[in-house]
Amino acid sequence: MGFESFDHEQKLCSDDIFEILTRTSSLKTLDMCKCVSKNWNQLVHESTFMPLYCNRTKNMSGYFIQATIRSKNISVFVDRPEKDEKIEKQRAYRYYVCKPATRQWQTLPNPKLRYHTLSVAIFVVGSTPLRFKIVRLSKDQRVVKDYSMMKCEIFDSKAWRWRETKSPHLPCGEMITSSHPVVCAGSIHWLTNDENVLVFHEANESFEKFPLPLSVALDKSKQLVSYQGKLGLTCLRGRDGVMKIWTVEDYNTYRWGDEKSMSVSGLESHCKPCYAAGFYNEGIALFKMANEAVFYRLGDGSVTKVGLGMDMIGKCEFFQFRSDLEPVDLRGGRG
Repeated sequence: MGFESFDHEQKLCSDDIFEILTRTSSLKTLDMCKCVSKNWNQLVHESTFMPLYCNRTKNMSGYFIQATIRSKNISVFVDRPEKDEKIEKQRAYRYYVCKPATRQWQTLPNPKLRYHTLSVAIFVVGSTPLRFKIVRLSKDQRVVKDYSMMKCEIFDSKAWRWRETKSPHLPCGEMITSSHPVVCAGSIHWLTNDENVLVFHEANESFEKFPLPLSVALDKSKQLVSYQGKLGLTCLRGRDGVMKIWTVEDYNTYRWGDEKSMSVSGLESHCKPCYAAGFYNEGIALFKMANEAVFYRLGDGSVTKVGLGMDMIGKCEFFQFRSDLEPVDLRGGRG
């Protein structure tokens, strides 16, 4: 029986639906379930859902945290908040694609352009067979301030090679302020120092930009995040024990929704966070402080800290990640 003909609201209560969804081992099926109704989508985003789901299905959900130190890429995988540990740490000069859940790794060709890497992001285009794209922004280090000279390259696993594509155009003096990209709604997003969001659309491989809400101008704690499947923007107001969040409600006009406030008053007693790095789910936020990642439950103010090592003491890239335990052909059948 298809979802469209199943009167789930009458036949099942929310507790029953929650129990069924937490035992849905296929991530693809879980994503389909989120589209059934607003109620089902809200259940999946509840703070208790993902930890229970991972325990029952043994699937993984967490973050890759990466920093570049002395030309070495240092990557740490941080699992769900209940597990105060890091799983993987790799050092490499080359590009790799990996599936930590099955310990599979595959080296990739290096880009050809001899430019300094500014940011890297990845799209999974399809899963059967696996197809992914890696987007790399780079810049000639000899041109210090002119970011209109940025280059964009794409690695497409179907062709198994890098190619240069149309580059973003930023006016002289405007630049992306962090290598931390946010991937959601079919696009990659970066903050710029001119209070804008630079957007790369995967579908047509094009760039555009749109402004941030006026109320966050010059706020140094602002950070782009993915929140409930939407592009979000957070700002920390430490003295007030409050985190502000905005989400894009209309992607056609890039209209920001109303400002929302979340209490993080319990955070200061444990640590002084640098910035909000993302949301594990609706009720658990991830903060970066010094050389630790901090999972903070917005409901009761409880904290789980994960040590990252002294190499991670500065700015890092955070990539939200989830995976099942099924082996995958990382080369898409190329042998």
